[in-house]
Amino acid sequence: MQELHLFGSTITFIRLKNSAFSPLSDHVYAINRKRTKNPALDNFLGGVLALFEDYAGTFILEDELTFTSQDCLIEAWDPSDPFFILLLVKSASEHVGDATVEKLRQVLFEFTSSILEFGADIFSPPSTTLTAEQRKFVREAAIEYRRQHKNQTITAPFECSFPNSGLQPLPIQGKIKPAQSDVVDSSDEVFLALSDGIKADDLSIFLRKINDTGQPQTDRTDTYTAEQENQLRIAAEAFLEPIKAVEVTVCKRQDLKGVVRRYVKDIRPITEEEIQTKIVCGQLAL
Repeated sequence: MQELHLFGSTITFIRLKNSAFSPLSDHVYAINRKRTKNPALDNFLGGVLALFEDYAGTFILEDELTFTSQDCLIEAWDPSDPFFILLLVKSASEHVGDATVEKLRQVLFEFTSSILEFGADIFSPPSTTLTAEQRKFVREAAIEYRRQHKNQTITAPFECSFPNSGLQPLPIQGKIKPAQSDVVDSSDEVFLALSDGIKADDLSIFLRKINDTGQPQTDRTDTYTAEQENQLRIAAEAFLEPIKAVEVTVCKRQDLKGVVRRYVKDIRPITEEEIQTKIVCGQLAL
């Protein structure tokens, strides 16, 4: 299928779970119009193409990429079910590297897992090379998608496949996750704490608050979620310092299960002299 490269590099090809076309005789197919009309598929295509464009504009700055979808009948892939929708990427230089295509596929996996109610249960995503900042970018796009398509159920499921990659097909089916709740406590809390390290995979920062004598209030570590990747670096660097103190600004948000979580809005390292000054001035938060 070398001729497909005339359209661009294939990120994925999408097929309906039940064929929209049925063979009647050699090279003649009947069209199932109910199957070709699939609003959930149209919404998904629009959301993914918009995400790819925004992602490329933010993280792939060395080349100008364009993204398109193309409906195709490809008998060579499946004579009994030849209808495919290709998601394609093309660059101004006419060549898109395999590494870029693979990164875009991981963006697609991350996005899909984040919009489907049981996304993490119905497929196993590949080992991601997305950075924490890139994953946060994709998840924010997924939250906006969920707001736009709340209460939608994909009643005519479809799947994404990845030719010549070894990746398993990605099923798209079921309910769209409800949108994330707004901030439940919009007031910011500012305090000093000791950094107990980080967990980059889920953007976790571990902190122990400092009391009004400059000592940890407790031996228990509290978990906070970073809003930006550089906050993880600051917390990790502070953890390696003799004085592990940081000043943080946090707010609270409610997750999809109604659990209130604490998010780091700002964090900076702080010296022992600053701690002592705040003790003298009575500025340490309890």
